[in-house]
Formats: sequence, C-alpha cells, structure tokens
Amino acid sequence: MPPNPNNNPVLDLPTVEEVSFDDVSDTGLQTTGAAAPDTQYLAVLGKQDISQLNTSHGLAAMNLGQRLAFASLLIESGMVPKHFNTPQKAVLAFEQGEALGLRPIEALSRLYVIDNKVAMYAELVRSRATRAGLRFRKTETKANVYQLDGNGQEVLDEAGQRIVVDWRWTMEMDEWINSKKEYVYTLSRTYTWANGEAGLMRNPVWKKHMDNMFFHRISCDLVRMHRPDVLLGCYEFSELADSSPNTHAYELDADNNPVPII
Repeated sequence: MPPNPNNNPVLDLPTVEEVSFDDVSDTGLQTTGAAAPDTQYLAVLGKQDISQLNTSHGLAAMNLGQRLAFASLLIESGMVPKHFNTPQKAVLAFEQGEALGLRPIEALSRLYVIDNKVAMYAELVRSRATRAGLRFRKTETKANVYQLDGNGQEVLDEAGQRIVVDWRWTMEMDEWINSKKEYVYTLSRTYTWANGEAGLMRNPVWKKHMDNMFFHRISCDLVRMHRPDVLLGCYEFSELADSSPNTHAYELDADNNPVPII
C-alpha cells in the first residue's frame, strides 16, 4: 500500500475474520487473538504508529486514525469502563472531553455515551459548576404542599387539618464573582411534576432515593437555565438515562452519584 502523505487514517480495513494480532511489530505493541466484531478497528493498530505518542498532550498530536488506535488499545486493555465497547464511542468521549478540558483517560472515566450523546457524571457537573463560582444549597426537601381554595387560602379537612396534595423540593444556586455573591437563583420541583410530566417515578431509583435524585436534577436544571456554558451542551448522566427510549439502568454509588449498571 503506498504511503499516506496526508497522514489520514487508512479506511480499507480488513474484515473481522481476516484480522489477527499475534504480533503487531510495526507499532511495538503486542496483543493476541482475533478481533471481536465491536473492536474491529483494532486493525488500525497495524496501520497507525502510536508507540511514540505523548498522550499527556491530549488529542492535539493525534490524527483520527491514531485516536481510533489509541481508543482500541485502551479498550483491549480491559481497564476502561465496559460501556466504552467500541473505539468510535471512546473517540466521541475523547472529543467532548477535550472541549471540557479532560485528558482522554479522564474522559473515559467521567463521561458516558447514551444513544450517541455524551453525558457527564454528576460529580463532573458539580466540579465544573464549583470552578465556575456556583454553589448549591437545599432549602426544601419533601416539603408539604397544601390544598388551596380559589382565594389562595388553605383548605382544611373535617378534623381541621390542612390537606397535603403534593411534596416540593427547592434549591438555591449562588453565583460568586470575584469572591462576592452576585446572584441567587431558585428552582422548585414537585412530586407531581416528577411522577406526571417528567415520568421519573417509573424508575425505582427515583422512588427509593427521591431526595438525592431531586438534588441532581434541580441543580442541573439551574445550571442549564442560568450558566449553560458549564455544561457545553451536555447532560448529566441520569438525565439522558431517564429520557432514553432504550433501557439504561443505573444506581447510586457510595457518594450518591448516579452510575450505570453494566
């Protein structure tokens, strides 16, 4: 095959059945066995030399073929999250991670791909929000919402007790500029909203961990409404998982962050 003067990736890859990696001598990398269907881009390893790449410099020094090769190597190592099961998904995370200031390996541990969209884990959202001068505070947790009449007065039952018709969660987001609190934003969400309009209570995680899930959702909504630059068009992981037409189950880890069940 003639040399590629533009240093672009070679696209005429062999089929999966033709690929074997007992020895990839021209890259200095060793691997064994035939490529699985979802890792056929390991064939790029035989065509792109990545042995001298300095990955601490991020993606700047890599062309597309080298990024696919690097992603393939990481996947083959078994040391990256299992949901990154194709080089294409990993490269998508690399690209979004670069925009967020993450090195490639950080992108694989702090981002998630759902239906070809990149989502941040909750801890990354909060980390970026903190660096942007934002602080969150719960002001109401499962607060009672009482029935009101047409004049806005509370309705009492036969025993003279107020009638609870809903629960409400409220958070404040403070924005600090030059060590001074400049703005305070407030947002409330109710159980009726989550159970009806948003359809979130179908998820057992929401039913079991309502306080934590409302905290994640309201804080992300506040950021998206008032500081969208923090998210750069991304969503928090559970937001995409909850709205995906496919099944993306998750649970809360020890720090109450939503994480996928693989």
